[in-house]
Amino acid sequence: MYPFIDSLCLRDGEYELLRLHLQRISATCKKHFQVERNLNPILESLDQEAGDKSGLWKLTLRYDEHHHQIQSVAYSPRSLKRLHLIEDPAIDYAYKYADRSAFDFHLKNLEPEEDILITQHGLLTDASYANVILWDGEAWFTPSTPLLNGVKRQYLLSKKQIIEREIRIEDIPNYFMISLINAMLNPGDVMLSTENIVP
Repeated sequence: MYPFIDSLCLRDGEYELLRLHLQRISATCKKHFQVERNLNPILESLDQEAGDKSGLWKLTLRYDEHHHQIQSVAYSPRSLKRLHLIEDPAIDYAYKYADRSAFDFHLKNLEPEEDILITQHGLLTDASYANVILWDGEAWFTPSTPLLNGVKRQYLLSKKQIIEREIRIEDIPNYFMISLINAMLNPGDVMLSTENIVP
């Protein structure tokens, strides 16, 4: 079993934010395996997987320090009606581990159109599969305490399209909307009223 995963967006034959994904893979291997990962085999596999695909595809890359595996599926955003606040300070997901059992534990009793919004010591972090941004009527803000500093989050921050700040549970009523962002999701793709964030 490969210990790490990465999810990439292939849109009409072009990979989005590929440089940031490769940086994350390289940093993960340096941290956990103390090696400089050869990324060329991964790039070759990605080129082959892209082929003549059109439309929107999600590619899941599973890897260790030497080997990798790629799986692709046609993608459409899921609908979301409710986010359940879950306080769990024990979750550590600074790197994209393949083991997602900590999330699965909290998701097991939810409906398909529900997800969790994880807090740690009262601070907002992430949903189970995405970073989050909140709209206050003038700008989008993202918690400064994410579990994972995702590639889309990094990109939007670098373009000054979102603003990082500490967001506590009691701050939620100050915002009107919440949107999920990740490699596959842009702001607004999956969005709901903050009134649908429930304990």
